[in-house]
Amino acid sequence: MHKREKMTRAWTRESQKHLGRRKYGGQSKAAKSILPLLPKGTKIVEPFAGHAHVSVAALKSGKFSEAVLGDLNCKALTWVKKNRKTDKIKMKCQDWKKTVAQNDGPNTVFVFDPPWKAETSCYTAYRGNCKQVADEIVEKSKSLRGGSVLLLGDTPEHRKIACSRSSKFHCKTITVDSKIFGNKSEWKEIVAIKK
Repeated sequence: MHKREKMTRAWTRESQKHLGRRKYGGQSKAAKSILPLLPKGTKIVEPFAGHAHVSVAALKSGKFSEAVLGDLNCKALTWVKKNRKTDKIKMKCQDWKKTVAQNDGPNTVFVFDPPWKAETSCYTAYRGNCKQVADEIVEKSKSLRGGSVLLLGDTPEHRKIACSRSSKFHCKTITVDSKIFGNKSEWKEIVAIKK
C-alpha cells in the first residue's frame, strides 16, 4: 500500500468518526440533490458557509440572484472569494447569529450546514454546551421570516432534532456519492425544510 493511500484511509476513518457518514467537502456532491428542495427566494444565506457549494450551485442555476456567506472560518471564505469570482456573493467572517440577524427577510432562504459531530449533534466550532448550541440553531431556523433548510448527517440523533412529528420541518433523505482521493463512498443526508 502506498503512503498516500494509507493517509487517505486514515483520514477517511477519522472523518467518519467525527462527522458520521458525511465527508469533508461533501456538499459539492450533494448540491445538485439539494437544489430542487430549496424553497423559493431571491437571496440564499449560508451562516456556516465553508466552501459554499450549495450557494454557488444555487447562483449558477439562476434559482437565486444573490448569496451571503458567513463563517467563523475566514480561511474557507478566502478560498471561496479566490475561486468563486462573482459580484453576487457577499462574505462575512462572523458568528452565525450575526449573519442570520443581518439577513432575515421574506425573500431569504437560509441553508444551515454546520459541521456537526454526528455522535453528539454538536456544532464543532463551539466549546461548552454543544446541545444548547444545536438547539439554538434549530429553534432560530424555525422562527425566520424566510425559508430555512437544515443539512444534517442521517443519524438517529439528527432525526430526533429535526424530523419528529412535533418538528416544524419536512425531512427528505438524499444519498450522496463521492470520491475522495480515489476512494468511492456513499452516505445519506437529511435535508430538513421548514414547513
